[in-house]
Amino acid sequence: MKRSKAKFSIKLLCILLIPTLQLGCYYSIAEKTGKEGMVIPSFKLLLVDSINYFDTRDIAKGKPFVIFYYRSNCPYSRALMDEIIKNMASFKNYQFIIATRSPFNQMKSFYTHFKLNKYKNFIAGLDIENVVPEYYNVKGVPFTAIFDNDKKLVCSFTGRIDGKVILNSINPYK
Repeated sequence: MKRSKAKFSIKLLCILLIPTLQLGCYYSIAEKTGKEGMVIPSFKLLLVDSINYFDTRDIAKGKPFVIFYYRSNCPYSRALMDEIIKNMASFKNYQFIIATRSPFNQMKSFYTHFKLNKYKNFIAGLDIENVVPEYYNVKGVPFTAIFDNDKKLVCSFTGRIDGKVILNSINPYK
């Protein structure tokens, strides 16, 4: 009797929990970081060549851009990267800063797997100072932040979102 009750409890928990988790992964309402309207802070990314750095001060004003913060072993981060690449024709005029705190070899593997070197508008690297998650109070990955022409945060999303959500969020600033 106890065993069947325990099985029932586990099944019920799975039935209730799995849809809730999946809903969170597809949540597409912009969330507040408290940094909206603020200019992106200066920080460096260690690039895939492990020698050079990209500094956010080098992001040109006058064009909106996106920060995509991910964890290399996260299936939702990988799915969102697939979504971005699938919509690359729509994103070709926007710069994407692809950042992570995953170990360097995993970051490099992610870069290679998605062939990010093919995209001139992608800058991928290791957030060695952990600026993105700390400054923007990132609660999960993938984290997507949209910036306007003046390098100010417009909105951000946590979890897997549709490419159209990114496009609709960035288009008013082109």
